[in-house]
Amino acid sequence: MRNISRRGILFATGATMAGGALASATGCSKGDTTPEPAPPQHYVSITPTDPRYQDMLLRGYNRRIIGKPDSVVIAYNTAQVMKAVSDAVSENKRLAIRSGGHGLDGAADAADVQTVIDVSQMDDVYFDPHHNAFSVGTGTTLGALYKKLDLGWGVTVPGGGCPSVGIGGHLAGGGFGPLSRLHGLVADHLYGVEVVAVGSDRKARTVFATREPNDPNRDLWWAHTGAGGGNFGVATRYLLRTRDAVGPPSALLPKRPTAFTRVTTAWKSETLTRENLALLVENFSKWSKKNSAATTKTGPLWGSLVVFGRDLGRVMLIAQLDPTNPSSSDLLADFNSSITANLPAGSVRTEDKIPWQYTTVNQRDIGDSYNIPASQLRSKTSGGAYFKDSLTPHQSNVLYDYLLGERYKFSGVTTILLTWGGALNGVQATDTAIAQRDSSMLFGGGMYWANQVEDSARIDWMNEFYRELFAESGGVPAPNDRTDGCYMNWPDTDLANPAVNKSGVQWNTLYHKDNYTRLQSVKRKWDPHNIFRRQLGVSVG
Repeated sequence: MRNISRRGILFATGATMAGGALASATGCSKGDTTPEPAPPQHYVSITPTDPRYQDMLLRGYNRRIIGKPDSVVIAYNTAQVMKAVSDAVSENKRLAIRSGGHGLDGAADAADVQTVIDVSQMDDVYFDPHHNAFSVGTGTTLGALYKKLDLGWGVTVPGGGCPSVGIGGHLAGGGFGPLSRLHGLVADHLYGVEVVAVGSDRKARTVFATREPNDPNRDLWWAHTGAGGGNFGVATRYLLRTRDAVGPPSALLPKRPTAFTRVTTAWKSETLTRENLALLVENFSKWSKKNSAATTKTGPLWGSLVVFGRDLGRVMLIAQLDPTNPSSSDLLADFNSSITANLPAGSVRTEDKIPWQYTTVNQRDIGDSYNIPASQLRSKTSGGAYFKDSLTPHQSNVLYDYLLGERYKFSGVTTILLTWGGALNGVQATDTAIAQRDSSMLFGGGMYWANQVEDSARIDWMNEFYRELFAESGGVPAPNDRTDGCYMNWPDTDLANPAVNKSGVQWNTLYHKDNYTRLQSVKRKWDPHNIFRRQLGVSVG
């Protein structure tokens, strides 16, 4: 078996005041003779003749989608973002925004994009006493955010397990991770957002929006809690504070875990019959549904069931939680006994107590997990699926056939079922842009490879697998009493292609449900000329 890290298993997820310079200045400590050099403050625009240009193209997560923009602007502050937006608008150039460079759908790398605005250097994290919230530059990576919040104040956000993901897109699409059943989405902790928007006069301006009920810009804040990045303008910084939190900075976001106890149970796939896999999936589904209520006492526990393709030959059940939780031993015991009940012997179980911060910020990237260099990584991600109930027998059979049985065809394919619910279901569907607030599981599927000649065959196979998995609801996880659409941060652009998605259920219904109409209203107000557009982006109407 190849060395597959737990990061691979779990999938891969500075600010300035408006128009101002960087918030922090450099200086000399006592005894220094020269000041520490500051980052460049000049406007950096990298064009195809610049030797740095190829490095800019390699910042994508998916090498099968490579753009060739006229320029990549590296912005260090909000004023530079405003200039980049103004220049692009005045020159009628198609623009896109990039924070961490992990856009699965190639939004910043689309063939018609002419200007890419890269905010990765806007990565300040500090406490803003004026707003009583943490200010986070949208170019900050998750790994840097976790570390800065932890070392500075002992707090964190319930984000994903890939440290190189940028918070800019991660939060705008919702953002979840191992702490989400306990603390909800990252977007649930968004207090405010600074955005460079373009109004009806085609002029760029900086807008600040908060969740305060009397804020006239509140609709713009709301749209950034799940619609996905790059829809309404360029978000330059986020303000984070848990709803209803009061007190000093150390009380305004969730406390960081003391550590994680992680229990992994693994089976060799050849020891699992079709019936065994169906039972495992059914047990996992039942536990997830039983424990999905917002008030569940099992919120501290995060579980996943991973089925690798036949080449890797493993099925893995993973559970983790903070060992200082008074009920941690009982929660883990109940979870594992419930899901492994009546399954055959032959599994291997390991239990580790691991430090939280070090483990979280040092996870391997998915390309490393599959021994594929980042410069060669090609991928196809399914749109995922929210489940309200168990997989049907048909779905369990499809899962077996395509990953372990006769319809298995390609290496590098992985599927995952994640426990959902808890605090994730403690928010009303209209309170944020994420409409799916009563699910019990989230399904995801992905495939990773390096050879370009395999692109079409692999993509076709993944689309066939997805359609067959949801054949009982028209080929997609249509919102109904069993499934509830797709997760925005796992964008599958094929769901907008009628040649692939023949279900009659539009992609915007799958991702946004009834919230899409409201998102379009926000779009018409803040981006009436559709300057900020992308695949699976909110349209003006």
